Amino acid sequence: MINRDRRCVHVVPDAFLGEVIVSWFATHGIDAEVMDGGTNGGLEGITFMMPGPSYKGIEVWVLNPADIERAIALLGEKASEVAALSAERRMRTGSIEATSDECGRVTPFPAARAGRTESCPQCHRYIDVPDPDAPVDDDSWRAREETDPPE
Repeated sequence: MINRDRRCVHVVPDAFLGEVIVSWFATHGIDAEVMDGGTNGGLEGITFMMPGPSYKGIEVWVLNPADIERAIALLGEKASEVAALSAERRMRTGSIEATSDECGRVTPFPAARAGRTESCPQCHRYIDVPDPDAPVDDDSWRAREETDPPE
């Protein structure tokens, strides 16, 4: 049985994702932190063959116990959003073209793969398959404005 502190509101497979969630919590006014490897679920699984704790994920803890319920509710809302978006993407038909920044090859991908990272069949580098329904980055106009020559 895994013994987790009640401040543990989420368990992730790696520390990077944990830091993303901590940053997201901060935008909602919730102080949280990624706990180190020694907090990953207690000592379940220790045997003479395994001299250390078993790996049960990286924990994200909310620091103020008063924020625990709100953090759990926010995670639930986000999980529902992600599930709905994933279902919507799976229903897409047709294809979307993506261009490799490395070799310049334009490759069609199934529309259901929009918003994902794929591998270029030519150079085998990563390609971001555009998502036509993704929100536009509000700061994208600044980068163009600063680099475009004045008219």
